[in-house]
Amino acid sequence: MAQMPLTKLIIRQGYATLPQVTKLLQMQPNIRHLELRSLISAWNLDQLTEKDLPKLETFAGSPRSVKLLVPGRPVHSVSIDALKIDTRQQDKIGEHLWVELSRSSATVSQLILSPFDFDLYQEFQRAAFYLPKVRHLRLRARRKLNRDD
Repeated sequence: MAQMPLTKLIIRQGYATLPQVTKLLQMQPNIRHLELRSLISAWNLDQLTEKDLPKLETFAGSPRSVKLLVPGRPVHSVSIDALKIDTRQQDKIGEHLWVELSRSSATVSQLILSPFDFDLYQEFQRAAFYLPKVRHLRLRARRKLNRDD
């Protein structure tokens, strides 16, 4: 894979047991678009350094993977997939997630949340505080929204 200068990589749930994801990502400095659509707890993404994925512009993944991969990288578009949320605290939507998103070395201007099952008002207040430059927002609800929601 090192001979393939990838600019886009998508890993879906069917490949959740891929053992060397971290090593693969370290060998691909040209990746600009990355999607990790699976439970990633066994992938050791916390072993990536700030020098890995230096050109990352768009990222899609779980809250935990967002917290690990966005800070310090020039990410301007983020898709947070809460469908396959790990039940541990580190994979929850909350203030820590927004703090880490604000640490992108670029301005996050596009945000996609799907599907969401959290206090929408509270999280939007946090998002507006930490990501004031978001101009494109997409919400994918888990359930039908009522007027009272």
